[in-house]
Amino acid sequence: MKAGAAIPLLALLACQPPPPVVRIGDLTVLLHLPPDQSPLQNLIALNVRVVDETGAAIEERHYAPDEQIDFEIQPVGKAVEIVLEGYADRDTMVARGSTGLVDADGPHRVGLYFGSRRSFGAVPSAEQPRLAEHAAIPLLDGQVLIAGGRRDGAPLAQVWRYDPVSAQFTLVGVLSTARTRIAAGRLADGRVLLAGGFDESGAPSDAIDVYDPEVDAITALNAAIAGVGGACAVALADGRVAIANGVTALGDSSDLLLFDGRLGPPATEVLAGPGRSQHVCGSLGDGLIAIGGRGAASITATHVASDGSSQSLALPYPIVDGAAFIDGSEVAVVCGSENQTAAVSVTEVDGTASISDRWRLALARTACTATPLRDGTLLVVGGHQAQSAVSQAEILHRDGSALTVEAPLEPRASHTATRLPGGEVLIVGGDDQPPRLFVP
Repeated sequence: MKAGAAIPLLALLACQPPPPVVRIGDLTVLLHLPPDQSPLQNLIALNVRVVDETGAAIEERHYAPDEQIDFEIQPVGKAVEIVLEGYADRDTMVARGSTGLVDADGPHRVGLYFGSRRSFGAVPSAEQPRLAEHAAIPLLDGQVLIAGGRRDGAPLAQVWRYDPVSAQFTLVGVLSTARTRIAAGRLADGRVLLAGGFDESGAPSDAIDVYDPEVDAITALNAAIAGVGGACAVALADGRVAIANGVTALGDSSDLLLFDGRLGPPATEVLAGPGRSQHVCGSLGDGLIAIGGRGAASITATHVASDGSSQSLALPYPIVDGAAFIDGSEVAVVCGSENQTAAVSVTEVDGTASISDRWRLALARTACTATPLRDGTLLVVGGHQAQSAVSQAEILHRDGSALTVEAPLEPRASHTATRLPGGEVLIVGGDDQPPRLFVP
């Protein structure tokens, strides 16, 4: 771990063993509680101890269980271990977790978030973006970029960055033009392409901005594209970003715009099948797939393999305003209909895509979010049912079962839900709703 790297430390209070920690710059500690004890029950204090490899104490701090913790470990020239201990009284330790030995070339920033499992907690940030129809995309360092959107019916130009270490939102700049429903795609070098959207008149925008995390700056790109709003952005296996379909001045588009790292004028291809908007798309194998949309597109999907060949697929029911779960080998679409609890799962083998039904909702809806959790389940949050925003969240399992999350959450739609390096999910937006953190 290089000097000065940030270490977000997430303490999840639960009884199950944690998943392996494999992310550079991310340490996860899970406090083990007795099986008969609920998270936070009877805990009156939490100790954070920094010790060396012999167990000798370097630093020790004491906190209340619900206190936000944020401090730095100064360089000590040797490996250290961060230990968390929960106490039911002054002398009785009932919970303990450890990072194991980590490099301490520091200084390292340590941020702790304590919460019950399967709960939605407040984000303790001084800034609280409240918006909808925005773009959110994870950066290479684990932070999240949030761009554009709308508030009180007006498009926004602000671009925010969320830091999971400090749990703070920071305004990093503004777009060249205010707009909603931007397509956001991350290039191989970490820069983020922010393409198109709808401007204050509701017209498709030809604006493209690029966020460079190395210099924390936003610049306008003159790529000479036609205005397009509500398109999908897909990061391809070859490092390019594809901007697929969307609404243009001529209607729903079949165009596929391909940007490489030089960010010159994009290559343009035409996707087979009808033009699409209010659709979902994602990477599948070495290619991409576009699924559903309004009108004739609602019952079709188009798969484009890495060699440029196309395959059309028939959907089992119309999908409009769905949410996609993407893991490279599967694209699952949930919440594409208010009448269907089934989800469409598309997988690819040897360049050929196929459709199955392996996920199932408890509540049918549209415009939800679908976020994969570390254990292979899927978190579904919010959406629309009968033209009203819903508050229900569910955890879907691959065997078709669904667990309704009982923790309270405000009704929201047109929001985003992004998994953070520590495993928690950052939920932003939904009109005037505050951001939330979901602890799996």
